[in-house]
Amino acid sequence: MKGTVSVCIMALLILQAAVATTFYPYSDPGNIGNWVLRDDMSDAFEGTQLDETKWLIQGRNGEYRSGFVGREPWQFSPENVGLENGRLKITTRHDPDYDWVAFTRPDLGDTNNCVYTTAGVSTKQTFTYGYMEIKCKAADAQTTSSFWTTGGGAELDVFESVGRHATRTDLMWSTIHDWQLSSSPNYVWTATTQLPFDFGDGFHIYGAEVTADF
Repeated sequence: MKGTVSVCIMALLILQAAVATTFYPYSDPGNIGNWVLRDDMSDAFEGTQLDETKWLIQGRNGEYRSGFVGREPWQFSPENVGLENGRLKITTRHDPDYDWVAFTRPDLGDTNNCVYTTAGVSTKQTFTYGYMEIKCKAADAQTTSSFWTTGGGAELDVFESVGRHATRTDLMWSTIHDWQLSSSPNYVWTATTQLPFDFGDGFHIYGAEVTADF
């Protein structure tokens, strides 16, 4: 992959069951669930700069959540995050002369093999139970675009896609990792869903609800 490719996000909503709100999830337009918007974790990206009181950009001021600087052959760069026409734009670049950060986790690879930069953005606040929804257009290139969350010793990947000339262009992989059971062969649960569209062919809405039983 040469040059640059981008993931665009138009909106991210985090809602929790409570009193009615004017922001309803796409999956519940009648708001039967009585959702209320978590404004401190939601954004329509309509400004000129990303609100960094809400969002952590991986690598900003040398901060990498979970020590996750990237995975070879790429690393996160805060320079690859921007707002454009009401969209959060995450760019991946062929950038072999970048000032690479040393990997502190052996599972992430070897810094000497890095040639691409990309970006990661996550909420600064957390929630235990609720519904999260994103409207986004994944990169139409052979690079990973994903929507996932971590916390409490677990990870929920709502989707991870790899666009163009790969196997996940229209196959939605959703995975739960229970890192507290990582010594067990059953600590990863995965489901796949065949989509009637490609991730990168336009903007689509994806969501997941987390409950005490999920």
